[in-house]
Amino acid sequence: MNAKNIFRNMRGLAMSALLLIPAAFVSCSDDDTEGGSPYFRLENTVVSSKLVTASSDLGFDAEAIIGDATDLDALVGERTFDRVFIDSPCTGLGTLRRHADIRWRLRPETIAESAELDARLLESAASHVAPGGILAYATCTVTHEENADAVEAFLATEAGAAFEVVPCRNPDLDIELPFFSTVLEPDGPDAHFLALLRRKA
Repeated sequence: MNAKNIFRNMRGLAMSALLLIPAAFVSCSDDDTEGGSPYFRLENTVVSSKLVTASSDLGFDAEAIIGDATDLDALVGERTFDRVFIDSPCTGLGTLRRHADIRWRLRPETIAESAELDARLLESAASHVAPGGILAYATCTVTHEENADAVEAFLATEAGAAFEVVPCRNPDLDIELPFFSTVLEPDGPDAHFLALLRRKA
């Protein structure tokens, strides 16, 4: 994770963001209307330190805190954010080229367990997206269960009904696709998946 890239696109924008990373959640804001500092919540102190440093370098004030992203109500109350980003703690199969050990660590039930966690994260995050805001869901895996199936299952829930898909445009093919995804190729980059969901106003 390049911590500075997370915040660079927010620079100069009056928006708040909630970033959920594996086993952790992060939030930041350049809006001081509530009289307090934006805050970060992470279990990994190394990542926490990098994010806080990066946010400070780019003009954000941040504080690191630990919490459970599947129960955001307990952590942020009723607060909503303009952008919510879920970096899903997936099986990581899209990184096999760099992490060959994954193939020996996976169990037959791992994908189903990961998909269940994805559903809980999406449901937890949904109520914290402001009207018109964006919920971004990303993985570094190639399984349908953790990617498109997870998003479509969420959209079919009561919480998901409040969202609509923001299509991703493929300039090479001049088409719009519901989700962005890359595949594993020899000598290519890791495989990634991204879904952008807008909360209906």
